[in-house]
Amino acid sequence: TLLVFLMMYALPGDPVRALAGEQHVDATQIAQIKADLGLDQPIWQQYLNYLGNLFQGDFGQQIGTQRPVAEVIADAYPITVRLAIFAFVFTVVAGISLGIVAGLKADSLRDRGLLGLTLVLISMPS
Repeated sequence: TLLVFLMMYALPGDPVRALAGEQHVDATQIAQIKADLGLDQPIWQQYLNYLGNLFQGDFGQQIGTQRPVAEVIADAYPITVRLAIFAFVFTVVAGISLGIVAGLKADSLRDRGLLGLTLVLISMPS
C-alpha cells in the first residue's frame, strides 16, 4: 500500500487542479478542496489516514461518479468470481488433458511441443 500511495505523489502536477479539469478554480477553492481531502497534511499523516480508512472499509470515492469505491468493487465482484471459476476450471481441464497427452509418449516431438507451448502460455502476462 505504501508504494501505491507514494506513486500518486510521483505523478506530475497538482491533483486538485487535475480534478478541476478545465474549470477555473481560484486559490481559496483549491485550499478548501485540499483541506476537505486532507491533502494539506504531511504525507505520513495522509498515509496513516488512508490506512485507517482502509481498515474501516472506506476505500474512498470514485472521482468520475462520486460513488464509493467499495460499492463499485461490490458491483463487479460477482462477475469477477464467475471469471475466476471459469479460468480455474479451464486451466485444470486443459492442464490435465495436455499432461496426459504429453505423458503418453515422453520425450517425443508432441511432448516437447506441448512443453514449449505451456512455457510460452505461462510466461504471458495476465
